[in-house]
Amino acid sequence: MALVGKDKLYGSDGPVFHYYNFVSGEPPLPLLLEPGEAQKVSLQIGDDVEAAAKNGSLAQLKLSMKLEGPVRRESLVFQLNGEDLTSDAVVDQDGEKLRITYLLLDGPPLRQGTNVLEASLKEAAPAAENPLKLTQVRLWVRYKP
Repeated sequence: MALVGKDKLYGSDGPVFHYYNFVSGEPPLPLLLEPGEAQKVSLQIGDDVEAAAKNGSLAQLKLSMKLEGPVRRESLVFQLNGEDLTSDAVVDQDGEKLRITYLLLDGPPLRQGTNVLEASLKEAAPAAENPLKLTQVRLWVRYKP
């Protein structure tokens, strides 16, 4: 109960802190993205973000993905628990490295327990010698003081 209502960082790319590597399994990322084929990443959430959103204690939910390879933002499609992520995203691109961040203001479609992020491409695949990879998925849960 000591962690209820405390800010947290969840990730699917391996342990959030490097010293947890020795007790963790193989991370599910990186994944190669190809057109028309959704890649699924499981994101485990311990917080009841839906209840926190309803009772007004949730300050911010920030979902961030990092990708590497040739890509245009318009060619990417993301779904969280079967719902399109359509809200405005903050996009930060540096050459062939791209970070996309969504602010999930009301909690859903996130839920406590297992969440599934699906990532896919709408357009033709990048060159095989330089594929597009999803390398990181992180969720920041912040509460009001």
